[in-house]
Formats: sequence, C-alpha cells, structure tokens
Amino acid sequence: MPVLSNKETIALAEKLIIAVYSELAIKKQDWVSLRRVRPKVEARLGAAGVDRTLWAPAFTRAAASLIRTGQVHLTPDSNRKVLTDDDHLNAVQIGAHAMHLLAVEPDFPPLVEVQAALAADAPATKEAEGGAKAKPKKRTSTPKPDTSTDRAKYRAPAEDAGASGSAGTDGGPGMTGGSGSSSVVGRGGSGAGGGGAGGSKDIGKGTVSAAAEALVRQLVKPTGNRVETGKGLDRHLGDTSNAMEILARGIQDAAKMIEGHHPEQTGIVEGLGRQARQTGQVASAVNGVRSGHRRKEAADFERWENPRKNERGRDFGEQDL
Repeated sequence: MPVLSNKETIALAEKLIIAVYSELAIKKQDWVSLRRVRPKVEARLGAAGVDRTLWAPAFTRAAASLIRTGQVHLTPDSNRKVLTDDDHLNAVQIGAHAMHLLAVEPDFPPLVEVQAALAADAPATKEAEGGAKAKPKKRTSTPKPDTSTDRAKYRAPAEDAGASGSAGTDGGPGMTGGSGSSSVVGRGGSGAGGGGAGGSKDIGKGTVSAAAEALVRQLVKPTGNRVETGKGLDRHLGDTSNAMEILARGIQDAAKMIEGHHPEQTGIVEGLGRQARQTGQVASAVNGVRSGHRRKEAADFERWENPRKNERGRDFGEQDL
C-alpha cells in the first residue's frame, strides 16, 4: 500500500469526514457530534494505511480546511453538563474553543457527490439483499382458551382497569390524570381509567414510556439548571434540541430493529421512519429557536462568554450564570 503524503492524507480525511457525516446525519444540515464522526474517520484512515500518529493532526487540519469553505460548520456544545469524556476526547480545538458538533450545508459539492454515489449504489444493494432475504416464517397464533376462567387470564389488564371509566379530558402536555386515570404523560384527565373509549393504562406502558415521562419531567423542571437565567435558558434549549435528535435516532434504530425481527411489517418500518424524520425536524426547529434567542441577546452572550476583568459579582455575570 503506497504511503500518502501529508497533503494527500489531509485531502483523504476531508473526504472521509463528509462521507461519515452523510451516513450519520438524519436531516439536512443536521448537527452531528464529533464523538460519532471522528472515530469512524480515524478508523478509515488506518484502513487506508495512514500511520496512527497522523490520525489526530490529519483530522484537525482537515476539519479546519473544511470550515474555511464556509459550508461546513463546527460549534461547541454550550450544554457543558451533558458532555462526556468521549466528547472531550474527540473535540477539535479551533483557536481557544473546543468544537463538539459538525454540520454540513446540503449544497456543499463534496456532500452532494457522496449522496449521489450512495443513491446510485442503493438500487443494486437493495436488489442483492432482496434476492438473499429469506421468506418470513409463518406465525402461529396462541390457541384460544375454552373456559371463562382461562379467558380472564388472557385478557389484557387494561380491559379491567379502564372498563368502568367515563371519558377522560385531555390533560394537556406534561400533565397526568387524576385518581385512577391513565399515567401516560400528556394524556391525563379526570375520568377514571382514562376514558371508556379505548381507556387503557397498561397497553404500551413499559420502560420506553417510563423514559419518556422522565424526559418530560426534565423538560418541565430540569435538574441542576437555572432556566430563569438567560444562560440557563440557552442551555435548556440546547439540551432539548439534543434530546429530540437522540430521540429521532432512537426511533430510526427501533425501525431497523423491528425490520430485523419482522421483515414483513414494511408499513410499521416506513411509518417509524417518517416519525424519525419528523422528530429530527422538531430538533432542528428547537435549535432554530435557540439560535434566534442567541442572536437577540448577542450582547449579553458576548459578556457571559467573555467577562470583563473584576466584573463578576458586581453589576453583571454572577447572577446570570
């Protein structure tokens, strides 16, 4: 394998950064964490015969070169509390700032070329996979019990829990129902059992629902962040946008998992794919709200991030941290 010059190594790293970004981004101009991008790029540099000692400088110089095009962007993650050791390890130092997030504009020519190549390869790959895919096995249904006693065992718990409930009212986002009502966040109400029509408190209620309820609690009352301050509000918006991005990736991964177990359920897989894209759009919209807030309060942010000497604790700074 021929040894690449420094210039060739940096050029290769640029191409790999764009290629990996294209694989990981779930929407146009998506912010993708460098902790996900950098390890993949460096692994591919190693596969191309680049010496391990050159991986880090090649990645940094390639990232700096891409930024100069004006169509590739790096930014720090302002929510420092959510940064992990991997985030710090894979950050790129640009001047005095550690950059954690990467975004590429959709009309950046190298990205357009990568996506065109992927689109050209997709039909052949799909056809090859389709030919090798095994036919789904026939499902056998559970035999129905004959006695009324056995029927009670097979009945979903929600049928008993919600059978006597009257129609519950919509509790609104972040609210739970009253006594005996459904505990699913966002669909509460005063009617017992969450309502007679379809009133079930246990269907779909598991670890995913519990995690969603924990997310809502943090959205409404974040731990360790003073949202009443300007800087705390910025952190909260950034954290919320990041949470929506993570959720979008989770829905996308769930669709792939379901497809692996139930290849015949194409409708479910496609529907979840659409939901993942829509959730990604929510993440982008929240990030847009945050960007608008930063632009509006630009003077305050400049002083928060670059405090004057001896300013803290007097007229500005300490009370807004």
